[in-house]
Amino acid sequence: MKFSDWSFSTKAILLTLVSVTAVTAVNLESFSGVVDANRSQKQVSLNNTTLTLSDAIGTQFHERYGDVQAFAANQAFKETSKKTWVDALNSYAQFYKIYDLILFADTSGNILAVNEVDAAGKPINVSAVYQINIANEAYFKNAILEHFLADKEKEYDGTYFSDFQRNNLVSSVYGKNVYGTIFSSPVKN
Repeated sequence: MKFSDWSFSTKAILLTLVSVTAVTAVNLESFSGVVDANRSQKQVSLNNTTLTLSDAIGTQFHERYGDVQAFAANQAFKETSKKTWVDALNSYAQFYKIYDLILFADTSGNILAVNEVDAAGKPINVSAVYQINIANEAYFKNAILEHFLADKEKEYDGTYFSDFQRNNLVSSVYGKNVYGTIFSSPVKN
C-alpha cells in the first residue's frame, strides 16, 4: 500500500506521531543540556565550598600550631609562681575561647598549672587534673623530645599535634564527650 492510498485519518495520526516524536527528541536534548549544565554548576559550587572549607580549616590549624608556641614563650612561664601560670592560662582560655584545657607541666610530666576557668570565665573543676602525670602521653613525649610534626616548606616547626580524637582528660573535666586535637610545645628557659 502506497502512502497516497492511506486514509486522511491515518496520514494525520502518522504526521502527529512524527511531529510529537520530533518535538520530544528536541525537548529531551534540550532537557539533557539543562541537566548537564545544572550538574556542572553544582560541581563548581561543591568545589568552591570544599576549597573555602579547606582554607578555613587550614587557617585555624595554622593559628593553633603557632598559638601553642606563643603560649610557651610567655614570660609568665619563666616565673616560679603557680598563680602567675594559672592567670596566664586563664587569660588564654578566655581570650581565644576555643581552648578547653591548657596544661603546663614540668619535664617529668607533673601538672604545674592548668586553666581554672572556661572560655566564659566560669570556674571549672580541675583539682583532679593536678593529680595526674602526662609523661606517657604522646603529645608530652614528642614535645619534650622535640619530635615535632613539621613542614619546613610551610614554615611549620616547633609543635607536636595529635589526631582528632576524644580527649578523655577534657571530657572528665567538663562531664561530656569532648573531641579535638592536642597541640603541644616545650617551654624553654
